[in-house]
Amino acid sequence: MRGRKKGKLMVNALTSQNRRSLGAKPTEAMKLLCWSVREMGNPRTVAALKRIIKRFSPDLVFLCETKIKGETTRLAKDQLGFVGGVHVDCKGKSGGLMMVWNKDVDITLLSFSSGERRGTDVAFF
Repeated sequence: MRGRKKGKLMVNALTSQNRRSLGAKPTEAMKLLCWSVREMGNPRTVAALKRIIKRFSPDLVFLCETKIKGETTRLAKDQLGFVGGVHVDCKGKSGGLMMVWNKDVDITLLSFSSGERRGTDVAFF
C-alpha cells in the first residue's frame, strides 16, 4: 500500500554489568528472547514461555502478537518473574507487544511512533 507507515518502538537497554563498564569491553553479554507468541492468553503458551525463561534466563524478553491488553499484561509480566515492562495493547484480536526485563537491565524509551494505529499508547508497567 502506498503511504503506509509502520510503527516503531526504540529503546536503549543495558545490563547493570555493562553500564559499569561503559568505555571498556562489556564483561557479560545480554541475553534476549524474541518471540511471536500468537496469544499470551493461552495457558500452554505461557507454560512454554516459562520453561524457556527458566532454562535460558534471558535479561530481556520481547513478545509480539500477544493479543492481550490492560491489566492482563501486568499479570503476565509478574507471572513470568520480571520486574519491569512496557506494552502496547492489542487492537481487537490482532497485535499486541510486550517487552519485559529483569532488575539488572536499565531501559530508556528513546522514541515511539504509532504509525497508522492512531491512539496507540505505550505503557510502562
